[in-house]
Amino acid sequence: MRQILVVANQTLGGERLKEVVRERIGQGPCTFTLVVPVVLASIFLPVVGRPRSRSS
Repeated sequence: MRQILVVANQTLGGERLKEVVRERIGQGPCTFTLVVPVVLASIFLPVVGRPRSRSS
């Protein structure tokens, strides 16, 4: 049985990745290991306020 490692980030839900996975499944028995980075929600929180110039 083939073992396939998938490392994905923004491509995780993409059509191309789905196509490739389907192709591999069609080639015979295989197992998949999926590695996706953890994204901290705090980096996506909106910034409140206005930017200040460096001179202030």
